[in-house]
Amino acid sequence: MELRTRVVLQLAMAMTAVASTVQMRWTTDTGSCTSDGGDCRLLGPDGPWQAVMITTGQEDAESVSQVVEIPMWPAVGSTSGVLTTSSGGEYDPFLSLSARKTGSRHEAFGPWLANVFMNMTDEGIGYREIFRFNTLTDKTEELNASIIAAEKWDIRMPNGAKFEAAAGFLGLGPSTDGDKKSPGHLEQLKKAGTITSNSFGLHIGSVALGQKGSLVLGGYEQNRALGDVGVFDLVDEMTKAFLVDVTLGVETGDSPFNKSGSMWKGVDGSEHGADVTKNIGGAAGSAAILPNPVTPYIYLPPGNCETVAEQLPVTFRQSLGLYTWNTEDPAYTRIISSPAYMGFVLADRTAKNITIKIPFKLLNLTLEAPLVDEPTPYFPCKSIDSNYGVWQLGRAFLQGAFLGFNYEKDLMYIAQAPGPDMDQSVTRTLEVDDDAILTNPAKSFEKTWRSQWTVLGGDETGPEEEGNGTAGENGSGTVPADGTNGQNPANEGGEAQLANGGGETREGLDQAGGQGSLSVGAIAGIAVGAAMVLALVAAGVFIWRRRRRQSVEEELPEKDWEADSASWAQGLGITHEMYAPRVTHEAPGVEIRHEMDGTGVGRI
Repeated sequence: MELRTRVVLQLAMAMTAVASTVQMRWTTDTGSCTSDGGDCRLLGPDGPWQAVMITTGQEDAESVSQVVEIPMWPAVGSTSGVLTTSSGGEYDPFLSLSARKTGSRHEAFGPWLANVFMNMTDEGIGYREIFRFNTLTDKTEELNASIIAAEKWDIRMPNGAKFEAAAGFLGLGPSTDGDKKSPGHLEQLKKAGTITSNSFGLHIGSVALGQKGSLVLGGYEQNRALGDVGVFDLVDEMTKAFLVDVTLGVETGDSPFNKSGSMWKGVDGSEHGADVTKNIGGAAGSAAILPNPVTPYIYLPPGNCETVAEQLPVTFRQSLGLYTWNTEDPAYTRIISSPAYMGFVLADRTAKNITIKIPFKLLNLTLEAPLVDEPTPYFPCKSIDSNYGVWQLGRAFLQGAFLGFNYEKDLMYIAQAPGPDMDQSVTRTLEVDDDAILTNPAKSFEKTWRSQWTVLGGDETGPEEEGNGTAGENGSGTVPADGTNGQNPANEGGEAQLANGGGETREGLDQAGGQGSLSVGAIAGIAVGAAMVLALVAAGVFIWRRRRRQSVEEELPEKDWEADSASWAQGLGITHEMYAPRVTHEAPGVEIRHEMDGTGVGRI
């Protein structure tokens, strides 16, 4: 009876934890998605992208009232921006019975300077409205919303061409002191007991690779965050995060680049950028950075995208302000299909460096009309001379990065996100007093990308097959509620990582794997070697005894030499193991350069 009661209580606690979060539905969660969209909703013209779905308006059986489902990017701040029928959207405040005009007019209202980085003109009118949050459980959460109904939302390209935004933005931040009448969405959900804390966890995912997005209110999906977590302070709704390096690397096998390693040029040429970094406590040479799901590209200080592009088969299109891939160049396929990545090294509030690897599979996005006449693959890195002294890591970056906010503690989290072959989903509640989040092991990153990569060079066989690793590896990827991955927490292969925990380097994991067990081939080799040693010893003893026998008198009785040699071998105390010399498993220090054909940056 006691055991049964304990099981029931544990199940109740688990159900309570799950009920304390809200998992939002995305545009790709409905219908069947194909490369051209299928019957689900893909967003462009520089994606394809996916966004969360929100229903606006209030149904009224006695009158005509507009109720429309609209796509929105998750965003900071408490105010939401909604595309209207006059700005390319579907929402019309004049047809919504629940819309209440506040009278305020807004310009440049994009969160975290989105309008600046996107070169966007946005104008709108403030309203109070009803939002219904659509969830994966088909449960609807009805909330009051403070919105800006955009009358104009144009994005301008360098050549003067304009196009309308594809989605609005959903404010998930707390209400400001001057907006007490309309608490934020998370604050309302917490007050209603739907979520435990004012927090959320986000992973944009990849539409092109079939990886759906994840937005969990009041918590996060543990399988969407791997290894160490960067923890950053939020000050006045802005984050203190610093980009200290940008690298080119390869996860396994040979590199497809002529040059790899650091590509970072810092904030050279941006005096204001250096001043901002210094004023908010960043190291000299680093850049203040904002991760922003509303902006599409990776926006870096001048000189950094250019340096990376020198190693890629791309052409800079002046009219677009973007690099397009030279798809006819053999290096294009080699880079995109390989385990190559662009690394972003971020310094958190303890000056700990966190490297986020964005595989080039995710940096092969597509431009569509009206930007280009036909679909064109492009590299989403954009140099910008920021007048504000900060730069942004937009959706292109967040395809491969986990982003979380804990407004109870004024903290932001950034961690490595997995590839398309993710481990089992484990939803965690972020409690009010939690400073840290749980993550899956860092070494699972390679496994989640294995099906997408073609390893270059001598390591064509790729990573070890499941089951051949160390005892601490959890091949299934499932993580029990205790966060131990089903293994002894002392085993470094299976323990989930805390945000403030000391991370495991790839080299350390490889060494640990090499010391933990012997392969079947190694065991067989030792056994054969030991048998040969015994045979040689026995043969030597046999010959020695034979010669000795010939020298003694003939009247000695016959002896069973086979049994005698065996007894001698046993008496010598031979250990049935071969001597194993100490070998350092390192390749000779020869630098191999993998030249690419026809790479380099053109300009059009």
